[in-house]
Amino acid sequence: MSKSHMNLNGFIWLFVKLRYFLRVTIVRRITDITREMDLIVHTLSSYPDADVNLKMDVGIEDCLHIEFEYNKSRYAV
Repeated sequence: MSKSHMNLNGFIWLFVKLRYFLRVTIVRRITDITREMDLIVHTLSSYPDADVNLKMDVGIEDCLHIEFEYNKSRYAV
């Protein structure tokens, strides 16, 4: 794994470096064996649009019936 790929998948600030890794330790009688392996985390830059029309029905038995239809299923507050 080259260092150029790791720089894209971690955060490097002035005094802090964040990385994801897997550490395996084998405990033995004589000496322990410890190995670390860096992990690459892939995040989506754009999420699929899951907005669908939303329909709601409100009514009081047979007296009143109102139907709402929204263009989106989510709205920003």
